[in-house]
Amino acid sequence: MAAVEPIYRLLNIDSKNLSKGEEILLETEIFRLVYEKLLHLFKIHFKPYSRIMKYDKDKEDKMIEENIMRLIINDIVTSEEYNLEGIACYTETPEDIIYEIASGTNTSPSLQLSQKIIALHRSIRSKLYDHIIQQIIHEHMTAATSGS
Repeated sequence: MAAVEPIYRLLNIDSKNLSKGEEILLETEIFRLVYEKLLHLFKIHFKPYSRIMKYDKDKEDKMIEENIMRLIINDIVTSEEYNLEGIACYTETPEDIIYEIASGTNTSPSLQLSQKIIALHRSIRSKLYDHIIQQIIHEHMTAATSGS
């Protein structure tokens, strides 16, 4: 929960005033929004590849969604800050599970493991995540003011 505290501050939310259920719902919604932004960024990044392979939009979306954790792990490894063994250690997960995700064999890791991988990715690519959070806040502030 400490990881979302800076986001609460940006949104002017005092987490002490939230019930446990409200906190879980808010964290889940923040995770969903960040996940959607990551999907969008990877879709942009792999657009040229999709054109070469002549994927239609639905096939491209499905491919990115099925491989999002693999893409994130590969981005972590590409940063050279962690290898697969380091990711396994950080996430407290057997190395073979991380290898299966990185190789595309396991396209459905648990939500808990996905959150740990994204937390590690966030620590490495903090500027990217700060940008994503700022986008989310801007979009929701704009929607809130235009909806009033």
